[in-house]
Amino acid sequence: MAGCAVGTVVTWEGHTLGTALTFGLGTALAVFGVGLVVSAFVGRVGAGTLVCLVLTAGLLAGAAALPKDISTRFREAHWAPAAAGEVKPHYRLGSGSGELDLRKLELKKGQKLHSSLRVGAGQLKVVVPDDANVRVRADVGAGDARFPTGLDGDGQVAFESSSGFDQSREMMLRPFDGAPSKGTVVLDLSVGLGRAEIVRELPSGERSDLESAVPDSDQPGRRGTEPGPGTSGAGERDGDGEQPAGEDSAR
Repeated sequence: MAGCAVGTVVTWEGHTLGTALTFGLGTALAVFGVGLVVSAFVGRVGAGTLVCLVLTAGLLAGAAALPKDISTRFREAHWAPAAAGEVKPHYRLGSGSGELDLRKLELKKGQKLHSSLRVGAGQLKVVVPDDANVRVRADVGAGDARFPTGLDGDGQVAFESSSGFDQSREMMLRPFDGAPSKGTVVLDLSVGLGRAEIVRELPSGERSDLESAVPDSDQPGRRGTEPGPGTSGAGERDGDGEQPAGEDSAR
């Protein structure tokens, strides 16, 4: 345990989470190896040592399999470009909560805007205007994805969501109630561990993920999973210091 703690602490700063855990567990495994060598000549090998050795080896394999961009520092990043020209092609965050707010964009009819976002571990959220088509591709290693698909009969926002491992979703989200669109936002979302979510701005100016957007948050339609009329297809705060894009707009 001491070897694991020392190895992890030494590599914690400036390295990814997988690297730090791999080094720490590797140190612990080395300690067990020395113990086995000594026990071959002095004393005996207890069953507890063998069990701990197997468990440590399993944890080491799991740490090595973690996504390489999960950082050891949890961050919250909020990107809010004021115009379409300010939207960066890539946004990255190691560990934490990242939100891209596109409500200030004034898209022209037929205009197409593209951006990709990646969070190693945590939550990824994109707030889109109420008058834009949104073509989204979401890849989630382990966690869930959640998208607003339209309004139900009571006027509440309906969502389509899924959870599990190795998810890949492609959808076209259209403005609610068949309202005309002024442009298309193309989003590539990627989350290693956590949640990917699209939030639609409502005509009233509220966000579809806020309790104030729905008069009664207990209405079943707010978290419904049936596709609504606005969908087709199958299926915050400091930026992370390691990220190449979106850093200048973090606060």
